[in-house]
Amino acid sequence: MARKRPPAGTVAAAVDAAQQIAAGYPEPPKSVEMREQDRPFWEAVLRARLPQEWARIDLVHAAQLARTMSDIEENRALLLVEGDMVSNAKNGSTKLNPRHALLEVLSRRSMSLTRILQLHAVVKFGQASKVAGSKAEAETAAATFEQHPDDDLLARPMMQ
Repeated sequence: MARKRPPAGTVAAAVDAAQQIAAGYPEPPKSVEMREQDRPFWEAVLRARLPQEWARIDLVHAAQLARTMSDIEENRALLLVEGDMVSNAKNGSTKLNPRHALLEVLSRRSMSLTRILQLHAVVKFGQASKVAGSKAEAETAAATFEQHPDDDLLARPMMQ
């Protein structure tokens, strides 16, 4: 049975978030190939939750989302170089760059995976006016450890 998380907005919740982040986030599943360019997106997706909130199947979906986000950025960059319209070498006519259709498919996949993982804001946190707690705690704890990765003076929380 999963351990119960302390109420959001409490000192206990902040300590719990810091302990989880100090222990580190999970690695991508071995069954999903991760390219080097997918890594920044993987890390961004994982930071949407605390480390212990990731189920194994969610990690597979998170890896697919990271790869999709990487593909979107790669194709956007190529589209900027190629332009919105491309010419046909055979007859000289111009048409809409097929990358637009590919980007649409990738964007839809990204949105679908975001919904599957329940990372979109309303499902994850409720109405924006009522949000407080764990996300902010997780981001604060992560930022602290990123700013001081090898600082021996920063007390690292111990897992219980």
